[in-house]
Amino acid sequence: MFGLDRKIFKGAYKYFIGAGVSIFFAAVFQLLSPIIIKLIIDVNIEKVPVEDPILARIGDLLFSSDALMTNLFVAAGVIVFFSIARGLTLYFKGKLAAIGAEKVAKRLKMNSLDIFKLWIISSM
Repeated sequence: MFGLDRKIFKGAYKYFIGAGVSIFFAAVFQLLSPIIIKLIIDVNIEKVPVEDPILARIGDLLFSSDALMTNLFVAAGVIVFFSIARGLTLYFKGKLAAIGAEKVAKRLKMNSLDIFKLWIISSM
């Protein structure tokens, strides 16, 4: 049965893999926006020190109380960028999955007689 699967899914694997990668990046972008907002609140409002040295450095550079007013548009821009990037990756997920499904459906239609013959032979 694997030979028939390869024949049907030939050329569609790359679209399904691309859709999976797009889902991964959409999840990453979705998770980064709240982290940026939390970093702004922790550094400026609650004055909580950040444990992660990389996030602490980013927070000191961009979101410290004296730099916040000058870099507020940077924080907003980063959040908007993550939202737009998530939307684009979700669009590409849907587009790539649809193209892959169309290729599989077309091959299933073209090879339906072969599938029926294999099903009859295997049921005997």
